[in-house]
Amino acid sequence: MARKRAGRRGPRLGKYSDEQLQTELRRRRESRLKELKEERARLDSEIAQISSAMGVAKPKTTRRRRMAKSTAEAPVRKRASQAELRALAERVRKVLGAHPKGIGMAELRKSVRAKVPTLRLALKKLIAQKKAKRTGERRFTKYYPL
Repeated sequence: MARKRAGRRGPRLGKYSDEQLQTELRRRRESRLKELKEERARLDSEIAQISSAMGVAKPKTTRRRRMAKSTAEAPVRKRASQAELRALAERVRKVLGAHPKGIGMAELRKSVRAKVPTLRLALKKLIAQKKAKRTGERRFTKYYPL
């Protein structure tokens, strides 16, 4: 007895055109994803209830979940304006003047209270204007007043 073979799309999806098939698959996938998210939320709340009842610490989140949460809540980074860079360069120059034997990036950052990328731009500007000089490489870089 010969077995009846299903068509290319299978017996249930054969009634759809290609466009309808894509729409139907998308709808099914989205509804299944919604069900899974609801199930995960329910299980997470049950785990939290059981953990608190037993006095167990909250389970660590995975790196993937932390990253997803952090990218959703991440603040938009703002670039420093030219006026802010000029003001920072002046503050850096004053700090460098107080350290004639040179100062490293970490101490400079603490003194000026600025973020390292912005501080690098200010230092680059001072070095280009011949108001500061740099010696050393990487961790051993020191900045001197001129």
